[in-house]
Amino acid sequence: MSTYIIRDVRKGLQDTGFFFGPNPLGGLHCLKLAEVPTAVVAPAAWAEQISQASVETLARMPWVYTKENCPFYLLKETLFEHSKTKPEKALFVDTEESIRAFIRAEQGISLWREDDADQAERDGWGVRWKGQTPRLDLSVAVLENRRREPEMTAWIKALENIWDIESSVNEQAAG
Repeated sequence: MSTYIIRDVRKGLQDTGFFFGPNPLGGLHCLKLAEVPTAVVAPAAWAEQISQASVETLARMPWVYTKENCPFYLLKETLFEHSKTKPEKALFVDTEESIRAFIRAEQGISLWREDDADQAERDGWGVRWKGQTPRLDLSVAVLENRRREPEMTAWIKALENIWDIESSVNEQAAG
């Protein structure tokens, strides 16, 4: 999980790590690599309910939520920030597999990465809501006090080349 990865980098247990969402910790040099599209996924049997649903209608449906330390928790809250109706948080889980199982069992809907939503549709057990959803930052972190080490400099340069980004333009503030 992203929060554990950045915490382990901060503690020096990992040299670097990829994570989703914002960085709440200081002492890290973070480089945003991409904005990952997301989608609301519902059981395929709910396709008619989902197809023209408003955000308020979605909020009244049972939601499979993640723990508060998961970046998807904040994204779900963002989805409803301008809604008069707050989401029906039916279940709280801590793994993607649990979310998948509850959607398949027609117990609720959730917000996922768009590529996972596409796969759920291809597999026939999920359907996507076609409305606007927030994007999720994908970043990489290294300890701020190690970023000038040759290995970390080479790592950051490789990421810049692979992801076609400039770190001087794209660095995130650390906590």
